[in-house]
Amino acid sequence: MTKKANAFDDIEKILQDIGSKIEMLIEKGAEASVELRGDIEEKVQKLRTEKDKLEKEFEEKKSHFEEKYKDKKEEMEPKFKESIKHIKEAFQSLANAINVLMK
Repeated sequence: MTKKANAFDDIEKILQDIGSKIEMLIEKGAEASVELRGDIEEKVQKLRTEKDKLEKEFEEKKSHFEEKYKDKKEEMEPKFKESIKHIKEAFQSLANAINVLMK
């Protein structure tokens, strides 16, 4: 999950970067001439719409992944506990075998 969490963090950073670049475009658009201002505002609005759409899709995919991860984790938890129990028994048997050999 750590790698996936890092991937989610990376995507969130990219989306934040896109948002800050849109804000920079808005500032530059405010300094532009009247003719260009309308065109710039239109493009900025399209960028915001796309960014919002990407953020929404990202959150949906993220929650879907987290839900699947949680379900699989809950499904596998008893199997992991049973495996750990068997591993402990195996190590105990190995330790007993070594003790017998040492005597």
